[in-house]
Amino acid sequence: MSARTVRIDGEERDPDTFAWMKARKRPAVVDVVAMPAPFEVDTMEGTMRGDTADALIRGVEGELYPCSLDVFSQTYELAWDARLDFRRFRVFRDGERTRIDTDDGLLGWGCQFPSGVCIVDWRLEAFPEEDRLDHPHTSRYGSPDDVEQGTGGVIVWAGEPADAEQRETREVLAEQR
Repeated sequence: MSARTVRIDGEERDPDTFAWMKARKRPAVVDVVAMPAPFEVDTMEGTMRGDTADALIRGVEGELYPCSLDVFSQTYELAWDARLDFRRFRVFRDGERTRIDTDDGLLGWGCQFPSGVCIVDWRLEAFPEEDRLDHPHTSRYGSPDDVEQGTGGVIVWAGEPADAEQRETREVLAEQR
């Protein structure tokens, strides 16, 4: 039996033949933490693994389970809590320091947590074919400065313009540091 097969009364059925309906999850609030390193957790379904920056979720009945950053961003939104306050940003190409060339200059999206740690979710198509991974990739940095120094990119915080003048201003400020 494959992961895409359902067995009913001993007969294997393709789930694509079912009469699916749409349903919305109830607005239950769960606890979540972004994990600082790859991890394993014992769940009701057995031991499951998560990667750096994946969410570890504690469900409504206290059950623990991992959730990839991509799936989390598509199915959850953070309930506001001062302890969960974080800043979002985008990483753009800096023509002087970055050898990667993109149409719009966007290399990835990130967030800075209250501890200062930054997680960047890289845009795969922004990288040259020979350097491109065949799966989603996130990176962890100690600070926004580490993101810019480590990537040669320029951070633009959510709500800030991402035009050339803004990037030039950030480059001048970086040179003055």
